[in-house]
Amino acid sequence: MKTILTFLFLFIGLSISAQISELDYIELRRELSQKINQLRNSKGLKPLESNIILRKAAKNQSVYMAENKKLGHSQLKFELGSPKKRVKYFKGFEFVLVGENVLHTSRIRLPLNKKKLESIADEMFLSWKNSSGHYANMVKPEYEFGDIDFQYDSGKQVIYATHVFGKRGIQIKGQLSNNAFGLIEDEDDCYSEYGSIDNILANMGNDISIEGNKVMFYYHSFYYFNQIFSSNNDGIAIDLVFRDQLSCGSPNQIDYSPIYDGILLKPVYKDEILRNNIAKSKYRIIAQIGTIPDSLMSRAFSCSIVLIKNGKKCKYLIPGDVPSKRYQLRPIKPRLKNLKNIRLEKSGIIETHELIYDFETNITTPIEYPTIKENSNSIHSIEILSFSSVEGDARKNEVLHNQRAQAIKRHLLQELKNQNPKITIDAKENWDKMYFQLRYFLADDLAVLPKETLKNIIASKDDRLPWDSLLFNQRKSIAIIHYEGTAIDASDKDKILKMNFKTAVLNKNFNLANKALFEMYYAETFSSEFLYEEAIFKTIIQYPELTQNVAALLSKSYKNNLSKTIEFLFNWLNKEKEISKESKYNLLHLYTLLSSDLLNSWDISAKRLSNVIHPTIVENLIEDDFDSELMLNLNLTFIRYFGQINDRPNTTKAFDFIVDYFSARTLNIEDEIDLALFYNDWSRYDLTNKNLLIRFNEGELNERGVFILLKTLNFYKKDNEGISWYEDIYLKALELNPQRWCTWVREEFQILRDEEIKNLYCDKCEKN
Repeated sequence: MKTILTFLFLFIGLSISAQISELDYIELRRELSQKINQLRNSKGLKPLESNIILRKAAKNQSVYMAENKKLGHSQLKFELGSPKKRVKYFKGFEFVLVGENVLHTSRIRLPLNKKKLESIADEMFLSWKNSSGHYANMVKPEYEFGDIDFQYDSGKQVIYATHVFGKRGIQIKGQLSNNAFGLIEDEDDCYSEYGSIDNILANMGNDISIEGNKVMFYYHSFYYFNQIFSSNNDGIAIDLVFRDQLSCGSPNQIDYSPIYDGILLKPVYKDEILRNNIAKSKYRIIAQIGTIPDSLMSRAFSCSIVLIKNGKKCKYLIPGDVPSKRYQLRPIKPRLKNLKNIRLEKSGIIETHELIYDFETNITTPIEYPTIKENSNSIHSIEILSFSSVEGDARKNEVLHNQRAQAIKRHLLQELKNQNPKITIDAKENWDKMYFQLRYFLADDLAVLPKETLKNIIASKDDRLPWDSLLFNQRKSIAIIHYEGTAIDASDKDKILKMNFKTAVLNKNFNLANKALFEMYYAETFSSEFLYEEAIFKTIIQYPELTQNVAALLSKSYKNNLSKTIEFLFNWLNKEKEISKESKYNLLHLYTLLSSDLLNSWDISAKRLSNVIHPTIVENLIEDDFDSELMLNLNLTFIRYFGQINDRPNTTKAFDFIVDYFSARTLNIEDEIDLALFYNDWSRYDLTNKNLLIRFNEGELNERGVFILLKTLNFYKKDNEGISWYEDIYLKALELNPQRWCTWVREEFQILRDEEIKNLYCDKCEKN
């Protein structure tokens, strides 16, 4: 028994001696801290103050490394996953800057004495001093606090050590809430709930506009909005970060709140954002999300975004200038029909005069008779286009429009006195106008109804459309007086060409009409308004023989009358069997131009957009062998349309076509840069960084490209791509154009959060 007891006492004594006491850790901490502060003192830096919170974080990491027998700065638990998270876990919310050094010693023999502890402290200090990253932490001027703790691994017989550094923030005065409006930081991995849309989230920081004292939110996609704000507990808050918080000559003044850095505005949540939405398009969000107090409006500030998930702060987004540019349509030359053996005439329809007659319901006498201007030319012929509106009985309407035609004819003969011109009459219910009006007012559901059903809807006083106004316009009747004569001034080519075209149209001489259109296209100046005259327009939407050259001419003048040009385009979309391949080509070209104009409006009624320029309306005009430039223009149009309506699969399809188009060609550096700007326009910052980094590393990137890469990397770094090159890139940009670099940082002043850039900026840009 005595032998057994002696063994037990010996075993217990060895176990106790095989551990390191807290007094040993205190002495080791004192020795190591003293050496580190002596180093800082030699650099003219203030010593690091001890801090119990930093020590707790250091102990936690040292224990973790000892248990897992592996050096590192991360842990598996989300709330302890990084040095900064560990400091916050131990309630160190005031620390806005956190760093960490770790190591383990070589094998040591226990027990320890003062001499051994001094030797271990020397080993630890030299290990960190001789490592550039660890050394940088020890001598970083911004750090004010530092504390160290240890854990002994009896199995490996080594000590794991962790040194945690910190800089305390401050409290920004003038807060609108004393508790961040009740927001707390989410300690779980809330970011994973957004899925793989980090580029879309990053871009949200650029969707804020200050209008007066209102903070407006312009968001491009209802699809992504609902993905980001999936419940009514998800929202957004604006953090006003002020320029004077990041001034040269003093440390950055960042509030130590875990929620905000400047002054936080009241959060708004999903249901309130939707209630405030004033966008015309169902795919857009335009809503006020904050009001800036008048007392702050005179200060320079930038709006950061606090993204709220499940009622808690999840992510902090900083805005940034990201260069982007959409591709302009490639210049396309329409295909014109040129009949070289056709000569222009010297005489014909020299002038056309249109007279408008308005009629009230069931009345055959015009509200007012128009005045016929005096004209020295003789009348060739007169066309009367007389209409009844489509409501009511068809037989009664037939009587009405015929009697209106006769009233117009009597007026003309009375005014023209002894002249006896040839008069043709086209009188009918104005269903052509009715169907165009329904398309224009987006009433597609009505346009497909039988005529009698539509008449009944009108009679029922249905309030979906302004029927009185539409019907009044349907009754608008026209007399077109054609005057004949000779073009005396041969130098007035515009007049000669119009004369030939009008004469040819009236006589259905399509060869002469196309010859005149061809000459008009290549004329230095011409006025195209005549194409929209009722008599002319009626012809160009009636005869497929004219479509090719008319479409070509309208591609130069469509802005003069968008509505009529759209009507012309729509007229031929479902008549592909009637028109030539060249006509289809020109119509597609005209479609891209019209669509590009309409898409310039960021917020447009989705239904209006769909009715006018949905890509499906032109699919039947596309031929397999149309040249790649036209197909590129179509896809440049499609991507903008599908982007407007948040159709992601078709947007991706058009995006891939455009990328493949350019990738298949040898790109010079300017082409490469234009492609990068296109990537940025579609939030594909990863592709910009990847491609321009290759050019940068090969020394091929010019100043424009370097600044685009710099700004894109500053805004978005996916999976740390480009971080190792970031310093080289901003130094290169500074070398290439110091003034431009300084202006960029001055305007995007939140860049000064980076202490290295701030030191460089203050030295290079603010000294003078």
